[in-house]
Amino acid sequence: MLDLGAIGFLTPWVLTGLVALPVIWWLLRVTPPSPVVQAFPPIRLLARLTGQEESPAHTPWWILLLRMLIATALIVAGSGPVGHPQSDAVTGTEPTTPLVIVVDNGWPAGAHWTAITEQASRLLDLADRRGRSVVLLPTAADAQPDIAQPIVATSALSAQTMLGQVQPRPWAADRSATGEALSVFAETVPGGIQLYWLSDGVAAPSDAAFIETLNRVAGPAGLTLFAPQPSGIGFAQVAPARDGFQISLTRLTDQGTETVDVRAFAEDGTIAATLPITFPAGSRVANAGMVVPTDLRNQVQRLDIESIETAAAVTLVDERWRRRPVGLVARPGETDRPLTGSLFYVSRALDPIADVSKFAPNGLPDALVDRPLSVVVAADPAPFDPSITNRLTNWINTGGIFLRFAGPRLSAAIGDDEITPPDLVPHALRPGDRAFGGAMTWARAATLQPFDDASPFAGLSIPDDVTIQRQVLAQPSIDVETNTWARLQDGTPLVTARQIGKGWIVFFHVTANAAWSTLPLSGLFVDMLERVISMSAGVAAPPTDAQLRLVQGVDGFGDIGAASAGARPIATSAVDTWQASPSHPPGLYAASGFGRALNLRASPETFAPLNTTMLNADQVAYGSRSETDLRGVFIGLAALLFLLDLLVSLGYRGLLPGVRAKAAAASLALVALFIPGFASAQAPPVTVADENILSLSPRIGYVKTGDARVDDIVQAGIWGLSMIVRRRTAAELGDPVAVDPETDELSLYPLIYWPLADTQPLPSASTARHVQQYLAAGGMIVFDTRDAGGNGAGGNTLRAVAEILDLPPMTRVAQDHVLTRSFFLLRSFPGRWQTGGVWVDAQGATTNDGVSSVIAGSNDWAAAWAMDDQLRPMVAVVPGGARQREMSFRFGINLVMYALTGNYKEDQVHIPEILRRLGQ
Repeated sequence: MLDLGAIGFLTPWVLTGLVALPVIWWLLRVTPPSPVVQAFPPIRLLARLTGQEESPAHTPWWILLLRMLIATALIVAGSGPVGHPQSDAVTGTEPTTPLVIVVDNGWPAGAHWTAITEQASRLLDLADRRGRSVVLLPTAADAQPDIAQPIVATSALSAQTMLGQVQPRPWAADRSATGEALSVFAETVPGGIQLYWLSDGVAAPSDAAFIETLNRVAGPAGLTLFAPQPSGIGFAQVAPARDGFQISLTRLTDQGTETVDVRAFAEDGTIAATLPITFPAGSRVANAGMVVPTDLRNQVQRLDIESIETAAAVTLVDERWRRRPVGLVARPGETDRPLTGSLFYVSRALDPIADVSKFAPNGLPDALVDRPLSVVVAADPAPFDPSITNRLTNWINTGGIFLRFAGPRLSAAIGDDEITPPDLVPHALRPGDRAFGGAMTWARAATLQPFDDASPFAGLSIPDDVTIQRQVLAQPSIDVETNTWARLQDGTPLVTARQIGKGWIVFFHVTANAAWSTLPLSGLFVDMLERVISMSAGVAAPPTDAQLRLVQGVDGFGDIGAASAGARPIATSAVDTWQASPSHPPGLYAASGFGRALNLRASPETFAPLNTTMLNADQVAYGSRSETDLRGVFIGLAALLFLLDLLVSLGYRGLLPGVRAKAAAASLALVALFIPGFASAQAPPVTVADENILSLSPRIGYVKTGDARVDDIVQAGIWGLSMIVRRRTAAELGDPVAVDPETDELSLYPLIYWPLADTQPLPSASTARHVQQYLAAGGMIVFDTRDAGGNGAGGNTLRAVAEILDLPPMTRVAQDHVLTRSFFLLRSFPGRWQTGGVWVDAQGATTNDGVSSVIAGSNDWAAAWAMDDQLRPMVAVVPGGARQREMSFRFGINLVMYALTGNYKEDQVHIPEILRRLGQ
């Protein structure tokens, strides 16, 4: 490769063709004269014909210059010119020196993955030109490199294939293992290696040793670090709260004020709640509470941070987060009496984890019908009326849990028929009660045994200060032994249960207040009640010694999908404290109907910018070093010059009279335009208005809503769509332009995107006249209510705007509409959402040559198209996935093609083939 500063040549030997330019000049100097046209009357022609000798004329100098430039452009194009060549990045060392590219692909890399992979691909292209061997080394591989087997360098083409298989992982990178493998490989290369570290910009605990390894193995060959700017939201920590969720967000730096949206998604993909959270300047952590009604909270499947595509920005929700409706049954005044109330401690324990309601015994049956309950808690109630007992028994059979506590009233009634099963106790009870540590007994207060593995309370620690002074005893039986969930040290039951149908009767053999024990005063009481509540509403108890297997995983971008094949099971007792790793990725683990969510955990203390003060490397930002392929520029220049030469030739032959002078002026102007620096140095500054008028490329216009956040997303979305259209089609769209439909000239734009919001003002009468003129002249407007259905504030705004603008009646897009096949064959039109429909004006079939001039929808397409300057998506799509975003881009391309080509694809000749490909 030949490097000449700002321009380089991949195949410089082709430039030797420039030595032939003098020969070409000599050959082109002579232009043969035009033929003389003579009439041929036999006699008169011979009489008047005089001999005239013509000498060749010299070709004008400007035509020679034109043709020499054509030859020069073709020769330069064949030499592979590139702008800002980066060959020095891989040619500064010996060709035998391996090129090692260390790629961070832990969870923080998901936010910068496009920039990381593009930079890696550029380095591999450069290595391929020089024939350099390459090692591609990810820091968060599925299985860490085995240092017993040295790394083997491969060709750059093989490394390109490997790069396509590397993806960000939903766990932290292990740079220490990567450093060990790199040290072993460096020992096999005596001349040293050349290193590139494509980092995610986030520090790791093992960075000191890793940086020391990089400094040692790089040697004279050099080390280059690529890193993103230290900014952005890192991760979310979510905890259940009484009225919703408590959310804590952490960002990498504390610079400036920043606002992001946290969204709660239901299982069907709809958004249950959205909460904007603002980071104040000077703070890395922001906390806020999200209020979600109980009925919606119980449907929430996950929470995530909008526009942050990493596994740490997603929190899965399992059964522990559900707030179940619980009814407390007590006589008036018994529940809320401080400290001594029969259900005072139960109410305080359940309040953060359940939706608690209080009922009198005679009001409970109506509550079971009017408001379904998951758990009913009764503290030493009087015997229920038979009708209530039957109603409760039927309710327990359907999956309810009846939680009952003992007390003096129950103790006094034991021995009567109503205190034996099926009278809402799990097992028969012995008469009276048993006291410990009283004045008339030798026994001390009793303590608890550790919980059995088969008990729902397994794994809970028992405080030393929990003591029992009095209890109700159960009649000994085999059923009691197998259905005892908690025991005292002497083996007598403290908590017994019996399953009835799909539900349970659970009985505490002590009071719900501190009269008989200190259990209600301890944290153990809260944990035990939480375990019982978690079993309600058909939720299974933790299986005994079960191994939970991954059934739904979270990938490195935060998308929920299929489980990883290499995931290992987790024991039920350990899942609550487990850390995500390659063998146990984050996701939902389940067995026998019991599920637990394993989320990626991090802490603000360890989440910090990468410290590179000890790294001996050239530090570069992503995107700052990139080459530009100039072959197309020179080929295009040669084609334009050849066209001008053809016009000049036709003019000299008399076929295009008067074209010679114009062609000469155009040739000189074109030559001046493409001489590097000539035109750009002399041209005056161009205003935005001039650029819009003079640009030969069509542009998409968009209308601002007045909401800065919405307008920024819309601008990024139209820019992203324009870029995708340029890449995939022959349409060369320019950058999008914000238009004011009241004052701007709308006819310059074939398509105008009009997002709607409840904050924007309604159009004026002048705007309505301009819009009607634009539509009548063949323009097209796309209205987007952005509310996934058109029934929200955006839908109301659309109805008001349509009335003012006097828009034609709308009808839903038919399956055979041209919009479904103008470029891609589509069945749906998703954007950020995919539940909304698309409507077109009903008059389109009879006006504007059958082209619909107004299109309306609610899927927020601009948000799905929005990309930042590093081509990363800015807004997550719902329910998500790369497939939905791809289909949204395809709809955008169809929309642009429909605006540019009209009803071209209405041709019925193509209908049979289209139907065949659609499978109809």
